[in-house]
Amino acid sequence: MIINGDGRDPSLLMSEGITHTEAFVALTDNSETNILACLAAKRFGVTKTIAEVENIDYINMAEKLDIGAVINKKKIAASHIYQMMLDADVTNVKCLTFASADVAEFNVKKRARITRNPIKEIPLPRGVTIGGLIRDKEAILVTGNTLIQEGDRVVVFCLEGMIKSIERFFN
Repeated sequence: MIINGDGRDPSLLMSEGITHTEAFVALTDNSETNILACLAAKRFGVTKTIAEVENIDYINMAEKLDIGAVINKKKIAASHIYQMMLDADVTNVKCLTFASADVAEFNVKKRARITRNPIKEIPLPRGVTIGGLIRDKEAILVTGNTLIQEGDRVVVFCLEGMIKSIERFFN
């Protein structure tokens, strides 16, 4: 359903059946309107809301308001450009704006440095954590004794801007 009207207007939302809606996405050109519309939708019981917030100054505030997911075209584009610049085979790079952190999924290459020892013996930089891996389509939680193999897809959490410093482990 698309609402052509002010998503901040409770009577309009009610007339459009907001109380029977599972998800609400606010995509106007106005960040403030999108934030307030998602707050209104949440108030009516919508569990999944997404607001496009183009004003960078509003992103942290919007996330603290618990309005649901926040998307920003500039950050999405920057993530894709950054991903293309990496030497490693990285499937996904996401910026976690609320934590000044990144999460990336690396595809492990043949003879990659990360495959030589168990995780506990790999000298990962401070601020880097291996969150898990996918092997043969099966998600696996890692421990210090886990040995990463060629072909694994490894999920890495790190402080913002550190992805470039860890890609050498996966090439």
